[in-house]
Amino acid sequence: MKKFTFSVLLIISIAFIIESCGEKKAEQPKMTPIQYNDYIINAQSSIIQKFIELTKTFEKADAVEMESKLLELKTRIDSSITEITNLDKFEGNGEFKQAAMNLLTFYKSAVATDFKEMVDILKRKDKITPKDIERMGQLNTHIGTKEKMLDAEFAKAQDAFALKYNISIRPNRYQKEIDSIGK
Repeated sequence: MKKFTFSVLLIISIAFIIESCGEKKAEQPKMTPIQYNDYIINAQSSIIQKFIELTKTFEKADAVEMESKLLELKTRIDSSITEITNLDKFEGNGEFKQAAMNLLTFYKSAVATDFKEMVDILKRKDKITPKDIERMGQLNTHIGTKEKMLDAEFAKAQDAFALKYNISIRPNRYQKEIDSIGK
C-alpha cells in the first residue's frame, strides 16, 4: 500500500509541476493611457515607415530591393500584430486595440496580395503593358479605399480613447511623407 500511495503522490506531484510550468501569459506592466496609446501608435508607425521604404523602391524597380523591402514589411506587420494581440485591453476597454488590429490585419492582407502583385508588375520593368499600368491603378484604388475606411475607424477609436482618458494626441510624424507618395 505504501508503494501505491507513493506512486500516486509522485504522479500528482509531477502533474502539478507540469501544470505550474505550463505556458502562461506574462503579466503586463501597468501602462498609463499615454503609454498605451503610444504603444499602439508605435506599432502602426513602424509599419508605415516600412511601407514608405517599400514605395521608394518602386521608382528604381530593382527586383532584389523591392522583394527585400516587401519581406521587411511583412515581418514588421507580423511583429506588430503579435505585439497588439498580446496587449491587454486598457481597463477593460478594447475598442482602440480592436481598431488597431483591424488596420494591421488589413495591412497584412494588402501586402500579401495587392502589394505583392504591384512588385511583380514593377519587376517586369520595360515589359510593363498599358494593362499592367491600369491594374496598378486598380490595386492602388482598392488599397486606398479600404485603408481610408479603416484609418477613419482607427482615428475615431483613438479620439474616443484620448477623450475618455483625457490625453492629447498629435498628428502622425509620417503623415506629410505619406501624403506625398505618388505625387
